[in-house]
Amino acid sequence: MGDIMVYLMTYCDWSANRLKSYKDDNSFKLYQTNHIDKVLMASVAHGYIYVKSTCVPETRQSEKPYQTWIFLHKNGSVKSGGCTCVADDGSCKHCVALLFALHDFSERHQDRGTEVCTDNPCKWDRPRQASNPLTIQNINF
Repeated sequence: MGDIMVYLMTYCDWSANRLKSYKDDNSFKLYQTNHIDKVLMASVAHGYIYVKSTCVPETRQSEKPYQTWIFLHKNGSVKSGGCTCVADDGSCKHCVALLFALHDFSERHQDRGTEVCTDNPCKWDRPRQASNPLTIQNINF
């Protein structure tokens, strides 16, 4: 998240007040309402990663989605971005929404070694008594 905030301050010219209330920003709301879709990543030369996605327009949802991309280093620092919207400079709300979606994805997949409740077999499904099935010849009718 720190790398995203640095990108928003330096490249997108966000003020300190806007950073504090980023959850009220349209870009965060786009991410929260699942406008980011079809995220693809590709590793490119020298430790860089290219991430592209589609972003459904906020007001014209039946229109063709915007193509959004982010170029970042494998250490997490964002180098640049772009979008097929009118702004097309990497600082639009669609690119920032993609950054928030990437952050959420990485947070959810950060600690895959932790045991969760579904890793253990259900204790309430264990049989309480042993069953001794009989062959048909040994059953009394």
